[in-house]
Amino acid sequence: MKQVKVFCTNTRKNQMDFFVSLPTENVYLFTVKYFSNSIYHEYKNGVAVENLFHTKKNFRQQTIREHLLRNLKDLEKTYNLPLFRKSKKWNRYPQTKQPHSITQAACQMTPQQDAA
Repeated sequence: MKQVKVFCTNTRKNQMDFFVSLPTENVYLFTVKYFSNSIYHEYKNGVAVENLFHTKKNFRQQTIREHLLRNLKDLEKTYNLPLFRKSKKWNRYPQTKQPHSITQAACQMTPQQDAA
């Protein structure tokens, strides 16, 4: 499967359009109404979706990343594509197969033993 990347274009003056490249097509995500040279150079060749989870200190870059992640999650639901890897959640309290010893002893008691 082709790697999914997010890229931006500078089509209009002082605006950046963000797109995602899916295996079949490029999908428009959103437009920001300002131009940042550092953001444009970071996204002009495409950034892999996995790299969007790294935080940045620059406020504008961080808000762009948060906006991208929100839109990509909506896109994932719409197109029914697995854009993000699902991690197996570690179960802190797994179900035990053997019942507790007190419960097991209570279940094995017969009515005759109860009466005695």
